[in-house]
This record gives sequence, C-alpha cells and structure tokens, in this order.
Amino acid sequence: MSDRYSILRRNGLTGFASRLSEVESSLRLPALAACMALVCLLLAGCAARMKQSVEDYVGSAISRETAPAAGQASELAEPAVFTFSQACKRAAENDHDVASAVADADKSQVEVAQAHSHIWPRVDFRGAFQQPLGGNTQGVPPLSGGVFFRYDLQQIIFSGDATAAARAKVAQGRENVQKAIDRLSRDLFLQLADREAQRAEVAQRRQILDQNSEAQERAHQLGRIGRLKTEQVIEYQIQYENSSRLYQNAVRKLAEINRTICNLMLTDCAQEVVITDLPELIARMNALVPESKPDAQFVQGVWNKRHDTKAAEDDLFVKEMAVIDERRKRLPTISPSFGLGSMSLNSSLTQSPAVFQLAASMPLIDFGDIKRSIHKASIERDLARQNISMLLLKVQRELLDKSAALSDAIAARDAIESQRNSIVKRSETNQKLIEAGVLDPLDLLNLKVRAAQSEIDAARARIDVSKAAAEYAYASGRSLDGGPPVQSGGAAGK
Repeated sequence: MSDRYSILRRNGLTGFASRLSEVESSLRLPALAACMALVCLLLAGCAARMKQSVEDYVGSAISRETAPAAGQASELAEPAVFTFSQACKRAAENDHDVASAVADADKSQVEVAQAHSHIWPRVDFRGAFQQPLGGNTQGVPPLSGGVFFRYDLQQIIFSGDATAAARAKVAQGRENVQKAIDRLSRDLFLQLADREAQRAEVAQRRQILDQNSEAQERAHQLGRIGRLKTEQVIEYQIQYENSSRLYQNAVRKLAEINRTICNLMLTDCAQEVVITDLPELIARMNALVPESKPDAQFVQGVWNKRHDTKAAEDDLFVKEMAVIDERRKRLPTISPSFGLGSMSLNSSLTQSPAVFQLAASMPLIDFGDIKRSIHKASIERDLARQNISMLLLKVQRELLDKSAALSDAIAARDAIESQRNSIVKRSETNQKLIEAGVLDPLDLLNLKVRAAQSEIDAARARIDVSKAAAEYAYASGRSLDGGPPVQSGGAAGK
C-alpha cells in the first residue's frame, strides 16, 4: 500500500494520494466494525442453534418408546430359559452400576494410551493475521505462521511411572466391574432361591387348602344330619378361611419375587424365567462346608481372591504415584522446540525460517502451592492405607459372621428335618387310631396341616442353607456364575 502512495507522489499526484489515504483511513474503522458485528451475529446464531438442537439431539439419539403394558402380553408366553451364567450376563448388561464400572475401566484404558503417547513429540501449527490500525505499516506482513515440534522432557523421563499408574487404574476399574458382577450374581441367586422356597410353600399351601375344603364340605354334610355340632362345623370353616388366606399370601409373595427377578434381568414379566442349572447350583451351595477357625493363611487366600481387596491395593498404588507426581513439580521443566515458518517461538526473530528453542522453568516462590498439593495427595494416600487396614478387619469379621450364619443354618435345617420326621410318624400312627374310632377326624386334619407346615419349614430351611452358603461364598471371594475371572494387576493394561 505504501508503494502505491509513493508512485502517486512521484507522478505529481500528491493531493490525490493524500485524499486516497484519508478515504481508506475513514473506511477502515467502519469496515472493521461491520466485520466484528457480523462475527457476533454468527456466534449468536450458533449459540441459539445449539440451544434449540439439544432436545432434537436427545430425541433422535435416545429411543423413548415405552414397553408394552403387561395386559397386552400373551398369557401363554413361552418361558425364558437361561443357564445361571447366561442369566447373570443378561442382568449385568442391564445394570447401571456395572455399566458405570465398565465405562470407568474403558476411560482408564484410554489413559494408558495417553501415557504411552508422552514419548512422542507434539506437532503444532501456529498462524496469525494482523492488520495495524495506524502508524507505519510498511514491512508488516499480514499473514505469518509455521509448523513447530515440541518436547516435554519431564513427561518423557517419567512416562514409565505414568503408564504404571494408568495400568493400575485399569486394573482397579476391572476389579470394580467384577465386584459389581459378583454382587449382582449373588442377589440374583438369592432371589432364585427364595422363589424355589416360595414355590414349595405355594404347593403345600394349596394342598392344605384342598384338604380343608374337603373337610369343610364333609363337616357341613355331617352337620346337616346332626352328627357334628355347630361349633365343630364353624371350627372347620375357620380353618378353611385361614388356609385360604395363607395360600393367597404365598401366591402374592411368589408373584413379587418373580417381578423382582424380571426387573433384574429386564425380561417380560409374562414369561417365566427358567434357570436350567439352578438345582445343581443349589446342591453345590448345600455341599459347601464353612471354615470353622480361619487362620492367617486362609484369610490371605481370601484376600487374594476378593475383587474389592485388589481394587483397594490398586487404589493405594495410584494414590502413592499421585504423591510422587506432586513432588516432581519442584523439578525444573525443560522443553526443547523446533519451528519452521515465518513466525518464531515467541522470540524477536520474526523473519527466521527455522528456529530452535530450549526453554527451562522451575518454581522459585509459589507461596506454598506445591507443598499444599503434596499434603493433599498425602492425605489421600494415607486414607487409602487406612482403607486397606479397615478392609482387612472387615474381611476377617465377615468371614467369621458368614461362617457362623452358615453353621447356624445347617443346624436349624437338621433340627427342622428331625421335627418333620417325627410329625410324619405321628400322623401315620394317628391315622390308625382314627380308623379304629378312637380319635376325632378333626385331630387328623390338624396333624396333616402340621405335617404340611413342617414340609414348608423344611423347604425353607434347606433354602436358607443355600442362601447362607452363597453369602459365605461371596465373602470368601468365590464367583457364583462360574465364569472366567477378569484379569487383574499389571497384565490387565497390556
């Protein structure tokens, strides 16, 4: 632009050159204001568009279709057949806690790749447009820029530690995933075991109801011909009403358990969930023998099996590496850079085609910022150590409690089985006395009801043993679903 003015002046057009310069100067500010206004309008339009498009995005990305109502489902729907491992897998796929743990593990895996990438240089492009608004603009290029390579030597030197910490986070995330799956498997087994016990109770309650119904009809017949007193007929009727109420309560509770299982697995509640290998799993739980006096070696084996203990160890390692990382902030930072282009690395060599720069920095006076950061990281590290100590006590107490609960359940089952056998023998003996006319038939009905109730108690006691064994297996680090263990430790991040 200055060359054009000099040509006009040499040709004797000094006044014209001056007027042209004044016109361009007067138009420069309105043009700049118009450009700024246009940019502001574009930004405002983009912001308004983003605000309007959020609901559209959510509506297009997430399906909000509601599930069909229960009344629309077929009453004769085929049962949903699974093995226990398949049922646990389906429940885990639809569990929010498991999904969150998997997402955390995946993010930690990305951090491992990020730690690996610290050994490579960073390549940046820098460009700038500049237009002075006044003064001498001769020799000022409107465009400048270049390509720059930069290193962070501190990150390169300590990239191994960063990778180890990232791998520990991956291992911790995977242990948390497996811990959530084991908890879900335990909850599913407890619900399935409760359903088996409730089914047995419903069957026995139905049998008692049928017996009371037959006895009530017979009592009404005998009452009409005068062979039974009114008080006895009313007593038969009361027994029938009580048995009907208990049967309805048992059916209602069975339906609630079925709904809970359907909610865990997200299946259609009109379908019956069938677990093909559940009897084998219950038999395996019933054969589990608790450790009466767990020694240090047994507790150490349980510690090595449980996923929460492994996650706690990984968390302690991560917190220790965080303390070390905070202490390294006191070290000087050296960053070499190499640039190609017309703009240097913030130096005065603006026209140099190639620039090498070696920058170093270290804190001199930070008013205790680094010290406070180290102290906060140390608090987190000490808390992780305390959590491991408390977790060890928790594991020991939990083993003792679950072992005692399993022993008590086995003792209660044996006692109820013995009582049931005695009631059955007494019922058979009284049957002969009634046939001989010695006892009242109402006494036989009462004995049958007691025998059926003893069957209910015995079935419930057997299931209680299975549930206590499942709790003991979960406390001792054993997986109920029988799936392969998730890798842990340093191998998880490789």
